[in-house]
Amino acid sequence: MTKIQNETLAQYFDIPLLSDKMNANIELAMNQKTKPPGSLGKLEQIGIKLGSIQKSLTPTIAQPEILVFAGDHGLCARGVSPWPQEVTRQMVLNFVSGGAAINVMCRSNNIGLSIVDAGIKGPKISSSRIIDARVAEGTKDSYSQPAMSWAQFELCIKSGREIARKKIHGGCDLLGLGEMGIGNSSAAALITAAICDVDLTKVTGPGAGSDGTQLEKKKQILLDVLSNHDPSADALDLCRRFAGFEMVMALGAALESASQNVPVVVDGFIISAAILAGISAQPKLKPYCLFSHRSASPGHRYICEELKVEPILDLNMRLGEGSGAAMAIPVIRTAADILREMATFEQAEVSDKL
Repeated sequence: MTKIQNETLAQYFDIPLLSDKMNANIELAMNQKTKPPGSLGKLEQIGIKLGSIQKSLTPTIAQPEILVFAGDHGLCARGVSPWPQEVTRQMVLNFVSGGAAINVMCRSNNIGLSIVDAGIKGPKISSSRIIDARVAEGTKDSYSQPAMSWAQFELCIKSGREIARKKIHGGCDLLGLGEMGIGNSSAAALITAAICDVDLTKVTGPGAGSDGTQLEKKKQILLDVLSNHDPSADALDLCRRFAGFEMVMALGAALESASQNVPVVVDGFIISAAILAGISAQPKLKPYCLFSHRSASPGHRYICEELKVEPILDLNMRLGEGSGAAMAIPVIRTAADILREMATFEQAEVSDKL
């Protein structure tokens, strides 16, 4: 594969267009359930979307899985985070041992969980619970150079595609995306500001815990970074310049899932920024995405406004790890069950009109 560009991404991932006729039939089926039309709000919208993606009046979510991609960021050397870069590795070890929030959430809701080393700094972690897709020991410092080369960008897309493909071939019918990487809220802020054409300081939040003087320092560093790059670069080039390996790999997984007619559950700010770049390059990705929750990170609302999407939940969360996806999946499952199992007026012998 040669250098990926916006115009070639559509050729690399053959994402089917959803059928308007199928969508209308599913909406009709939903409206025949024993309830006033629209009375179940977002659940109805989600159910109709799932039916359209699966091309079925009886959609099923039987084997959801969350992929958490982990990687380090060279920009951390500039002091954009109060947390040391070693925390990425330490948290991945916590995932492996089952002690993180995402582990608890997945166990509680019977969701599969896989951890991907996309580019963690330091020696490889020896564990059968980690998918080794390491590109390098973290990205380059994006202060005045791209975070990754085009070759590395393409490798991330390919790796994400292959990981998603294997999961789907193994039975996964709903793919959630999460991330872990100290410094990646900075990457997400840069991508969001450039694509949405919004003031960078408005989309830059505390991330893993910056506040007061530290937050102002972070904003100034990111302003300097943005001024050192071409903000008019296309979406994928912006991703290459600012994103982490974990973000681009998640994008590759999302694109492959859509090409396989599998819905994608998008986590919060960081994953949404990667998906924003993907949708900007390949709009056919958008209908396959379910945005799990409204992140408390300030930049997330600008992404939602740009994409004109309404997240499923609003729990004032900003943890990452795929935690928003894990909390939204039970709602998504229920939406599928409603369309599949709920009786129609005719079946229940209930009058639907006076």
